Amino acid sequence: MFFKEVSLWRNPELFLTTGAVFGFLLAVVGLIYPERENLLTDSIAEVNGNQIQKDEYFRALSGYASDTRNPIDETVKRRILDRLIEEELLVQRGLELGYANQDRAIRSKIVNAVIQSVISEQVSRKPNEFELRTYFFSNREKFAHSARYKVVVYMESDEDSAKQLVAMIRKKIPISLSSKVEEVPSGFLPLRKILDYLGTDLVGVLVRLKPGEVSDPVKSGGGYSIIQLLEQEPGQVPAFHSIRNEVEASYIHEKGDEALREYLDWLRSKAKIEIADLGE
Repeated sequence: MFFKEVSLWRNPELFLTTGAVFGFLLAVVGLIYPERENLLTDSIAEVNGNQIQKDEYFRALSGYASDTRNPIDETVKRRILDRLIEEELLVQRGLELGYANQDRAIRSKIVNAVIQSVISEQVSRKPNEFELRTYFFSNREKFAHSARYKVVVYMESDEDSAKQLVAMIRKKIPISLSSKVEEVPSGFLPLRKILDYLGTDLVGVLVRLKPGEVSDPVKSGGGYSIIQLLEQEPGQVPAFHSIRNEVEASYIHEKGDEALREYLDWLRSKAKIEIADLGE
């Protein structure tokens, strides 16, 4: 429906009368069709029952304005709205054709969008200080800095020589440093750093040692490695105030996971799910 343009600003009485009538019409529509209230306030169009929100329309306008120097007139506004309407029509048609079930990329985007929606609803409110401190003290081990180790690693070409070297170290007999060929820094190192030098097998042996102990020969590469743990610094939990941001991020992440789990459980509870016999 089209209306003739009327210069309301030049006629205050007509402006007030028109405003009153329009307000009255809105009230009547709200009473007779309460489901249309959102359409009149939050959305700019409705396509087969699906609403196009004003926020989406204004974002499209803003995006267009940032890419052009041309003025935003009524023709441009209408063209942008038409594109949003046509996009909605294509989306609806794609869903009718089952593309959401057939295309893995589309399914993945839908899944991610729903997950983010569920999580964002849960974490929209930041935790207060009491909640964070309670969470921190209930999960102190999660924020503990890892233990650090000071090690020395020896290498022998054959197992017999390696066993002799182990026996000498355990008896505290002076040995030649020519056997120490593994280039491991001499200071305290966390396990993740030692892993870069020694690999998973030797680190697995290291964590079972006590300070001062030396391992049995471990087959590695073209020879046998021997690890001696000189000293160990235990892991420590830093003060709350020094890692507050880390605690908050962990709290929000955990609450998001809980919200998603509850949401998935709710979806399963109201769904009809049949599972075939998987067999052996």
